[in-house]
Amino acid sequence: MDDGESGHDFSGELGEIENFEELDKESTIGLVSFCQHFLEKCDTMKLNGVTDDAIRLRLFPFSLRDKAREYLRDEGIGSFDTWDKLAKAFLVKFLGQEKPRN
Repeated sequence: MDDGESGHDFSGELGEIENFEELDKESTIGLVSFCQHFLEKCDTMKLNGVTDDAIRLRLFPFSLRDKAREYLRDEGIGSFDTWDKLAKAFLVKFLGQEKPRN
C-alpha cells in the first residue's frame, strides 16, 4: 500500500499486524493487546513531516476486517482527526466503555 503522500509502501509492515477480527472479541485483554501491538508497529514507522497520528489514522483501517472494518467505514475514517478520538470511539463500540476496567 502506498500512503499517497510519501510514496512509501507499507504493505510489508502491515502484513504482520494482527487483525482485530482474529481476536477473541469478548476479551478486553485481547482488544487492548491488539491496540498495543498496532501502536508498536506504527511507532516503528517514521516519515519526515508526518505525525504519529497521521500514520496511525492512515494504517488502522488496514488492520481491521469484517464487523470492525464495516464499523469504521460506516463512521467514516475522515470523521476522526486524531488517533485518540478514533481509539476512544473504537473502544466504546467494541467494549462498551472508554477504558478497560481492571
